[in-house]
Amino acid sequence: MPQTVEHPLSVRGRIVFENEVKIRAGSGRRCSFYAKCPAFRVCLYSVSADVRFRSGKESQCMKSDDAAMLREVQKKSSTALKAIQAISEYVDNADLSRMLFGQSKIIENIRNRAVESLMEGGEQVRQESIVSQTLVSSSIHMNTMLNTSTSHIAELMIKNHQKGVTGMWRAMNRYDTATDRSVELAQELADFEESCIERMRPYL
Repeated sequence: MPQTVEHPLSVRGRIVFENEVKIRAGSGRRCSFYAKCPAFRVCLYSVSADVRFRSGKESQCMKSDDAAMLREVQKKSSTALKAIQAISEYVDNADLSRMLFGQSKIIENIRNRAVESLMEGGEQVRQESIVSQTLVSSSIHMNTMLNTSTSHIAELMIKNHQKGVTGMWRAMNRYDTATDRSVELAQELADFEESCIERMRPYL
């Protein structure tokens, strides 16, 4: 049965000897080479700063379209969460407040699964852009300066969800070689945001 043995020491920028194989850690992007030895096939990840020993076949890197799709899911879900967080402070309707809280938990779960899939595929998880997140919250604050009615808040959330749905469909059309797992996660986010739009309409 294939085995995976994690080297316990950080190897970034160092020279490591394992099973008479000399490995030098890279200092930039993930190394793409593999070194062979009698017992193991060695794959060095300089980004995560560890050495992974895998017997059998070389570990397969995630397809670029899958990685791109999952990053779009991460990005769009983070934007939706930021919008809910920013607008929640203006909500005085108890039912709407509870609904927004429930929506945020589901979207957060989708985002976390996208991040986990990226990590499992050996991909670097990018931090959400502070600029883009600030723009989302600033837009919410600007649009609620003169009107914080429940109807106006529902309208703002509908517009934000519509952007999210459009973005996910654009990503699914663009990354057309992505596999089922990443496509299903993107579809789940798009479908959920569409359901959020439907649930917001009674508050208009």
